[in-house]
Amino acid sequence: MSVRVKAIVTQVDQLAAPDQTVYQELVTFYDVGSQNPNSVNNWFTSVNSSFSVTIGIANPAAFGTFKQGTQYYVDFTPVPG
Repeated sequence: MSVRVKAIVTQVDQLAAPDQTVYQELVTFYDVGSQNPNSVNNWFTSVNSSFSVTIGIANPAAFGTFKQGTQYYVDFTPVPG
């Protein structure tokens, strides 16, 4: 069974070395929910109790990919085998 979560970037932190060279970004996502019964986000609230995850990005070419406030679908699909 696959599960889809609607998530929003709530925080982006850059980790830097003493010389100020950024070596990693930490991106935090939380579930998007709503108590408004007419909102599409209300459906996600009803089927997902809560969701949060922080990912570390170490590839400098990918820094800045995730912006605070941007929403994403996150899909979880089991790997066969």
